Amino acid sequence: MPAFAGGGESGDHAESGAAGFPQLDSSTYASQVFWLFVTFAATYFIMSRVALPRIAHVLELREAKKRSDLTEAERVNDEAETVFEAYKNTMREAQDDARQILGRAAQDIAEMQAQQSAAFQEEMQERLKKSETAIRKAVDQAMDGIAQQASDLTQNAAAKIAKMKVANTDTAGSVKDALRKTGEA
Repeated sequence: MPAFAGGGESGDHAESGAAGFPQLDSSTYASQVFWLFVTFAATYFIMSRVALPRIAHVLELREAKKRSDLTEAERVNDEAETVFEAYKNTMREAQDDARQILGRAAQDIAEMQAQQSAAFQEEMQERLKKSETAIRKAVDQAMDGIAQQASDLTQNAAAKIAKMKVANTDTAGSVKDALRKTGEA
């Protein structure tokens, strides 16, 4: 039967139990210290030759990846700043170009308006001159017609009232002089 099943302590354990823990038995110190050093040396050897180089390699890879990522991030950040500056410059240039285009368009419109206004003024002056000429011509024709009728009336009146025959040239000249004086007044 096993020692733990009996409920009591048996042989060697009973004696060592009375003295205390078996690890603290001074007669086994030398072998415990020996196996401690052997275990420590084996663990140290395994750790230094196998586990620690792998861990160091992983740490180096992580550090290299981190440096690479940081370098890439700085490069991308610099590139983004360069692109942003180029964008701002392009926007500034586009705004300047738009202002220049609007300024030129306003100037062109003003010039076209001035040209059209001048052309309109010239056309109106020409039409006014033509109208004045046509009016003068119509007035002259009307005055000639009035003078002719007045001359005819004067001849008829002189013939009926004074029973005299007056020459057409005499009455026409007198009527024209009278009309001229009336027009000047």
